[in-house]
Amino acid sequence: MNLVLGELTSSLMMSGELKKEVVGVAGLADNTPFFDYLSSEFMVSKRWSFSDHHRFTENDIKEFLKISEDRTLLCTYKDAVKLQQWPEMATIAWGYVPIQVTFLKGEEEFLKKLKQTID
Repeated sequence: MNLVLGELTSSLMMSGELKKEVVGVAGLADNTPFFDYLSSEFMVSKRWSFSDHHRFTENDIKEFLKISEDRTLLCTYKDAVKLQQWPEMATIAWGYVPIQVTFLKGEEEFLKKLKQTID
């Protein structure tokens, strides 16, 4: 499988304008491709790398608020779902980059086995 990053998405959860500098936040099994993408598209001044399935804490949110006063916080969609639950996030500019998984090979065989399992 191959990790594909989509276009930056801002939604109703994002407030403010995209600023020149960004702060990256990711909690994936492998955060490297996400941060590589951000670095290729933006001036990344800070990276927060969390383990997969990280549950954001009040201290995390306080740190995001503090450092994001003059920067835009960008995260994965997976993390955005968790962050939107914090009302404080509405006070900073932030958004997410969607991630898609594509197959390099074996997609047809995988889908066939999946269908057999479901049926």
